[in-house]
Amino acid sequence: MNTVYGNIISPYARKVYLTLELKGAPFEARDVLPHDTEPAFRTTSWLGKIPGFEDEEVRISDSSVICDYLDHKYPTPSIYPDDAAERAQALWLEEYADTHLQDLLLRGVVMERVIKPTVRKEPTDEARLARIQSRDLPPELDYLEARVDGPFLVGGQLSIADLAVVTAFVNARYASYEVDASRWPALAGYLMRQLASPLFEQRLALETAYLESVTQR
Repeated sequence: MNTVYGNIISPYARKVYLTLELKGAPFEARDVLPHDTEPAFRTTSWLGKIPGFEDEEVRISDSSVICDYLDHKYPTPSIYPDDAAERAQALWLEEYADTHLQDLLLRGVVMERVIKPTVRKEPTDEARLARIQSRDLPPELDYLEARVDGPFLVGGQLSIADLAVVTAFVNARYASYEVDASRWPALAGYLMRQLASPLFEQRLALETAYLESVTQR
């Protein structure tokens, strides 16, 4: 059985859930937070980062490694372009989204608007939040705006680039951050189309139900 150790609203775990769902592969989701001491989770993730993954063959961590493994295990439909140049572009956009873009969105906007005030019970650093939104994010949105040329970021089908980039903006939306469609119309339209697709719609419905249950506790 495919077992994913992660949290339902973790963007990195979401990449893995989406990959499995796209491929129609069965899996069990085990809810853990980063650095959880559960022995089964830690056998998959030495560093305690989520997601972790195990099946009958491997115990591995890191969303990019897991997605690559799953694409070999379940090759259809592939989330990596066949063309070498397009594959390289897709891998670059995944890396860019997972690192630099998430530094601004997840570890920036979401941290200041949601995690610090609600989880850590710390005040929001309003100056940092304003700096990220007014100075740091716009050049990145300009970059992505120029990359949108059709329904997908690379080639003619959904790829790991789309899964990584779109999922980065999902958590930002939970923090009430939306791409300004008047300034970045192509990017805003692309995100809207992807989020309305059956794949993302199904996943986000589960996340919405989870968030509603948490707020009602």
